[in-house]
Amino acid sequence: MLILQPLFVYFALFTDDIDLDESSNDKNDEKINLALLVITPSFAYFYMETFWYAFSLLMCVNIVGIILAKIVERKAKRNVDFKQLTGFVFSWLMFFGLCYWLIDFSFAEHNSTNGNSSYYEKYWPTLYFLILMLSTLTIKIIETRFDKPSLSGSLLFISAILIGALPLLGSAYIFGVVFNIFIFIVVCSLCIEIEKRNDPSAGAIIYIYAFVLFGSIAFSSVSKLVYKAFIV
Repeated sequence: MLILQPLFVYFALFTDDIDLDESSNDKNDEKINLALLVITPSFAYFYMETFWYAFSLLMCVNIVGIILAKIVERKAKRNVDFKQLTGFVFSWLMFFGLCYWLIDFSFAEHNSTNGNSSYYEKYWPTLYFLILMLSTLTIKIIETRFDKPSLSGSLLFISAILIGALPLLGSAYIFGVVFNIFIFIVVCSLCIEIEKRNDPSAGAIIYIYAFVLFGSIAFSSVSKLVYKAFIV
């Protein structure tokens, strides 16, 4: 997290908006960008046995990032708004808390039925989806740098379909869906920010990805319910 702070500062303060005029959409984009600056303390949920100790350390790391943001604020495209950042801290904590509750519920369910199965058997779809997302982001960076054909767009579209489909193959369904949604939103947002440097209207494609994403989750949920109700 300490190593990632400069990256969070960059995306929070230096990334481009969709348009140059001061519209309400631009302000929302700024809020989304600034939210990345205070995501770090929320990762304390990964250390529930020592939650407050981890939270304290991660908050200190986050303060380092905020100090760095204030140092480079004069050259940035937006200012650090502490009132907004405070709200984003609580929003991230609530979001990660909800995800933790869902994941914990999934662990309890599958540990009671598949206690002898390995972690790989449970979470291999999530692992491969993470690899796909990181590969997509890497390809997008290469495309932008060397002006290559846009393969990353096709990979994002495929990934939106796989968000709900892949968790059906593992034994940690709820965890897989929640993690896939989170990592897709992060990577897709980064890819769109990169694309907007050359095409200010690139953000419009997010509606297509959102439609495919919701369709994938709906199909996956129905399939899981049918499997539970009539097969298991």
